[in-house]
Amino acid sequence: MPPSSGAPAAPPVGGAPGEQPASPPVPTAPIGPVLRGTGITYQLVQQDEGYFEGRMVLTNRTDEPMKTWKLTFRTPGADVKNIWGAKLAEGGEKVEIKNLDDAPAIPPGGTWEVQFGAAGATTTPEGCKLNGRACGF
Repeated sequence: MPPSSGAPAAPPVGGAPGEQPASPPVPTAPIGPVLRGTGITYQLVQQDEGYFEGRMVLTNRTDEPMKTWKLTFRTPGADVKNIWGAKLAEGGEKVEIKNLDDAPAIPPGGTWEVQFGAAGATTTPEGCKLNGRACGF
């Protein structure tokens, strides 16, 4: 998926290291409010008993193309196992997500969408950091 400066497009398929990529999620209307941070937003997009999906949109707020990025956060009571639009470097309650190896750089002001699926209690990500800086939500 190329980065964009407008509304994010559906994320490409990603997966855990060494696993076959999962099918991309079926687009659904978001069900939670948009939480806005510094260079990132989060929104709950699906919730079933014992499973939920969240969408994060990263924005490059620098003057340089963002060639690589790393997103970390915690999901207490939930086990992140599925990822789309990025690669899952570490799953579980303590999550680390990185850019896809073949992804283009995110241009200044451009965005990139990541979606994750987790088993367990629905929770808002905590302790979020993008490239080592607090996300602000």
